[in-house]
Amino acid sequence: MNDGSPTRLVAPNQQVTAPDVTICSRDIAQISHWQLTSDTLGSDHFPILMFIRLSFQVYDTIYPKYKWNMKKANWSLYHDLLEDIFDSTPEFYSTQSKYDYLIEKINAVSEISIPILMPFKAKKRPPPPWWDEQCISAIAQRTSALATYEQDSFLANFVHCKKVFAETKELFKQKSKNSWKAWISKLNKNTSSTDLWKQAKIIRRIPMGKKASTNSDWADDFHRKCSPSFVAAEVEPPPRLHQDNFFSRPFNMTELNLAVKNTRNTSPGCDDITYPMLVNLPSNAKLFLLDIFNNIWLNADTISQWKNIAIVPILKPNMDPNCADSYRPISLLSCMICKVWWGSYQKIAILFFRSYVRSILDYGSIFYGSASKNLLHMLDITQNKFLRKCLGAMQSSPVGPLRVEAQEPPLHLRRQMLSSRFLLKVQHADSHLLSKIHRLNTMDLTCKYWTKSNSLPLCSAIQYANRIQLTSHSQRLIQDISYFHLLSGFDVRVPAYKQQPHHIQNLLREVQSKLAEAIAIFQALQFVEDHNLGNTSIFSDSLSVVSSLKNGSPFDMQNIHLFNIRWKISQLKQRGLRITLVWVKAHSGIIHNEKADDLAKMSITSGTKLDIPLSMQDNRVILKGNLLKRWRSEWIEYCFTNPIRYNLIHPSLPRGYWHENFKIPKKIYFLHHPCENRTWCFSITPCKIKFGPICTVRCL
Repeated sequence: MNDGSPTRLVAPNQQVTAPDVTICSRDIAQISHWQLTSDTLGSDHFPILMFIRLSFQVYDTIYPKYKWNMKKANWSLYHDLLEDIFDSTPEFYSTQSKYDYLIEKINAVSEISIPILMPFKAKKRPPPPWWDEQCISAIAQRTSALATYEQDSFLANFVHCKKVFAETKELFKQKSKNSWKAWISKLNKNTSSTDLWKQAKIIRRIPMGKKASTNSDWADDFHRKCSPSFVAAEVEPPPRLHQDNFFSRPFNMTELNLAVKNTRNTSPGCDDITYPMLVNLPSNAKLFLLDIFNNIWLNADTISQWKNIAIVPILKPNMDPNCADSYRPISLLSCMICKVWWGSYQKIAILFFRSYVRSILDYGSIFYGSASKNLLHMLDITQNKFLRKCLGAMQSSPVGPLRVEAQEPPLHLRRQMLSSRFLLKVQHADSHLLSKIHRLNTMDLTCKYWTKSNSLPLCSAIQYANRIQLTSHSQRLIQDISYFHLLSGFDVRVPAYKQQPHHIQNLLREVQSKLAEAIAIFQALQFVEDHNLGNTSIFSDSLSVVSSLKNGSPFDMQNIHLFNIRWKISQLKQRGLRITLVWVKAHSGIIHNEKADDLAKMSITSGTKLDIPLSMQDNRVILKGNLLKRWRSEWIEYCFTNPIRYNLIHPSLPRGYWHENFKIPKKIYFLHHPCENRTWCFSITPCKIKFGPICTVRCL
């Protein structure tokens, strides 16, 4: 495709060359055009432009997620028009008709007072965030220097051209560096994830929007993914509360104003009503809306539009638009019901606490753990405050049962566990910090300052933690495992051979199951390699080990024993030995499996001792077990010194939440009502969604 033009910028005493060659097929060459740019963009090679004469849409059409342009809304006109309309309203015989009248008038007035956003074409790739007039001037100087050299190819012009190229490159580098530093310096714990993702898109220069796929073959799979296989029939509404009940009282205007006061503008539902429209309603329109809410609350009336949810498929980045799994479903409810009353599932609320609150409390805890007890107690107060919010507990709830109910250990035990994990990581990596940590521990025991202050959690981890054995990265037919106190034995049984049983010593109960099963499989593979067996099937009753080896996820392969099994299988494959792993159900009457179980029990007292070091994952499980053991001891002591009714329900630490064993398909939500005094716990059955012309939701 080259036309003979030189593609490289050379010095005056060098011969012009064209090292960059463009090759294409004959069919494409007939409809293509080849040319060089006039600017090298700071390089010594000219960029090549290829034009293919095809008719296609260059820009994608972007449809705004809002109908109304709220930035240019005339709220005074909006307020006055609605006030005149609701000064005199007709008589209504149902809540549904009143709601339809309200939506109709709000949308009619909005079309007069609020501009409508129109679809627009997507822009080209935006410039970087640090681009300014100085950068534009530098580009002009670079282009001028290159044009001067091309016109008069003297050595002085060539040197000047190279100098301008280097200065422009250094300017862009400094601009990018300073812009990044300026943005990083503005980050703090209050920075929202929305701002982070927005800045990430700006830095990556991602254009707005993406063209959706016109192929609708994926729609049926997407519908099946979002909706259940069937929708149950309507059920009777719950019984009404007594009139004297607190929750039977009608809402007042103060509660309505508090509900919509601090709401943000979000995507509306099918009625196109947004939160700013509700906030700017006149007083008579708010009274009309309040009357609708009270009829729904007191008379159990329903609104048909509230059963409709708009499902918007959002294409994930760099995913196939013709695949249903490439879309993220976003459900849009009417703003009349969305986030006016807000409920939170207990487990989800605690997950939120662990992700956004506890992670901040954990940061640097291995160092600030030596602070005074008064300062550390302030962190305990913060933890207790959030746990009460997550559980819907009262302010007078005791702290001990509160932590047990939330499955959250005390912060001082968690700081100890995190310090042990950090020490384990340093020892495993053989870091230079290890000697400094031991020196710090010596000073903690001998220095007068530390004898009068709290010890660092890191020093406590060295003094009181269990001895940790680290596995080496330089270094696995019917098999079974048997337990006896802290011993673990396994047997590799081959009907045609006599194999000496083995036992593994010094393994804790929390990790010995999967670890011993993995070692038994590795020993079986070693037996196959030593005896050069052909097609071999290894039967194991450990479903977790077999599943981990089958999936081969990066998380599972962090376990060095599972990694060694896959590595040994690949070695045997190269030698032409075929290995098949088969899972069998334990204690199901299989003769050889029962025999292997008996031999595994014998291997505890008579067998070859194998000292197997633990992996990083196993040690982390041990540290978590030590935390639970200390917490269990503290809870037993708390129950003895503080005899309350909760201790009779849970004399020891429970393994899960109290409502996890419910037989009915309901979840417990903690509802935070617009009124501060109306916060209660209730159960709700998840909504069933059925797709039709528009997806219909039925609450059972």
